Amino acid sequence: MIEVERSATAAAGAAGGRPPLLYRRGGAGVFYGDVFGWDARVVSDTPEFRLTVLTDGDETIAGIMDASAFLPAGEPSQWKVYIKVTDTDAALARAVGLGGTVVSAAMDTPYGRLAEVADPTGARFKLIG
Repeated sequence: MIEVERSATAAAGAAGGRPPLLYRRGGAGVFYGDVFGWDARVVSDTPEFRLTVLTDGDETIAGIMDASAFLPAGEPSQWKVYIKVTDTDAALARAVGLGGTVVSAAMDTPYGRLAEVADPTGARFKLIG
C-alpha cells in the first residue's frame, strides 16, 4: 500500500493538505470568492505564470491558475486535485499496476515530485511527494 500523507491543518476540500487548483482561461476566479465568501489574493501576475489563491482568513482554500497557455483549444476549465504521497514514483507505479494511466510522467518541481494519473475510468488526479 502507498502511504498518503495527511495533515491536521488540511483545508476543507484539500487532499493531503494541498488545496485543489483550478486551471482556467483568464480571469481571477472572482466567481468562487463571491459564491463562498473567500478572499482572492494574487500570488503571481506575469505572462508566464498567473496564480491567484482563494483564502478564508489565514487558510488557503484553493488556487486558480491561468492555463490559457497550455490547455488545448476547446478544453474547458477544470479543477485539479493533488494527493500528497510519500513516494511519487511508487504511487505512480502502483496506480499503473492497478489499471491507471500515466498522463504526465513524474518530474521534480519546486513543490516536490509531481505526476498526473488517470484512473481506469479516465478521472485525472495529481500525485505530489
